[in-house]
Formats: sequence, C-alpha cells, structure tokens
Amino acid sequence: MRELLKGNIRLVITYWVFGVIPEIIYNGIGKVIEKYYFQLATTSHMEWFFYLYLIFPFIYFPLIYVAIWRSSNKYKGRRLWRWLAKLAVIPGAVLLIVKAVLLANLFFRASLSDKIKMEVTQLKKGLPSKIDSDTEIYAISFDNKTITYSYRLLKADKSEVDLNYFNENIKPELIKEICSDKDLSRYVKQGIIFSAIYDDKNGAELGRASVKPGDCK
Repeated sequence: MRELLKGNIRLVITYWVFGVIPEIIYNGIGKVIEKYYFQLATTSHMEWFFYLYLIFPFIYFPLIYVAIWRSSNKYKGRRLWRWLAKLAVIPGAVLLIVKAVLLANLFFRASLSDKIKMEVTQLKKGLPSKIDSDTEIYAISFDNKTITYSYRLLKADKSEVDLNYFNENIKPELIKEICSDKDLSRYVKQGIIFSAIYDDKNGAELGRASVKPGDCK
C-alpha cells in the first residue's frame, strides 16, 4: 500500500486494478442493494453494512486518486496516457466532494420526515417482496407522520377468516414487531405512527392496525 500511495506501482495497474475495477464492483453492489433493499433493510444488524457501504468511497478513493496522480507523474510512456489518467481523477474527486456534501446534509440537516421519505422511496423499489411463504408486502407510503405498510396474506381468503379474532390479535403482534426494533421504536417515540393494512389473497381487506406514540414503553 505504501508503494501504491507513493506512485511506485505502474500506472496501468494503479488505474485499472486499484481504480476502475473497485469502482465497478462498488457500483455493482449498489445495484444489488437497490434491488433487494427491502430484504436487506429489514435484516437485523444490516445497518452496519449500509454504513460501511456509504463511507467506503470517501476512505478508499481519495487515496487511490492520489496514487493515480503520483503514478502519472512518474509514467515514462506517451504523455497522452498520463494526462488522461489525471483528467479521470479530477471529475472523480469533484463528484466525491459533491456526494460528501449531500451525505452530510442528509445526516445532519435533513428533518426526520425528509429522512423517512427517502427511506420509503428506497424501500418501494424492492416491492412487492415476500416476507415468508404466507405473507407479501406490496406497498409502503409515508404521509402526515404515518408510515403505512400494505400486506397481502397469500393463502388467506376473507370468507374463511375469523375477522374478529384476526383484528383482536394483529395490533399486539404489530406493537411487538415495531417496538422490539431499535430504529422503528425510536421513530415511534419521535411521533411517527406505523400503520399496517392486511389483505387476503384476492385483495379484500382483512383488517388494519396502528402503533402510535405511547405504545412502545
């Protein structure tokens, strides 16, 4: 790594192996995250993976840009390749700075509602998504401090469901699910309402429940 940062590694290796290929892999991981965002976001302890994914380019690529620049200065081949390598570094560095500013605004200046709206927008991209063999979440929305999840019970038929029993039990289960999650319970304590709508396999509503501030003790 020391030799790399000093620019002592050949430019073609520094640029392609340590610059272009890692960026392609990073962008590919981003596409996978976008496609399976709901499944990943609802998996415990995945928040650390997201944090690592977000901060990685701000740690890795500045070092590689320095390495490419220094390696370009020591390049003995055609001057064109030296300047092309440097020209690739400049927009990359500018884009990284812009991303850093946007990320800082997101974490430190955006309101809670703005953060939730962005989160919901990402979650929508992965819907519909199966939670298990019996349940599918097909919609999510955020309006007036209420996050609404719409579920479809894939094997249930409204005509065969005891609706009174169903509605008596869905709120305690929803409270347990929301309040046992550290991030979701924090939202509830900040005034956010979680609402869930349950439909049968044909789209007929079976019931709905909400978790409001005060439900999470």
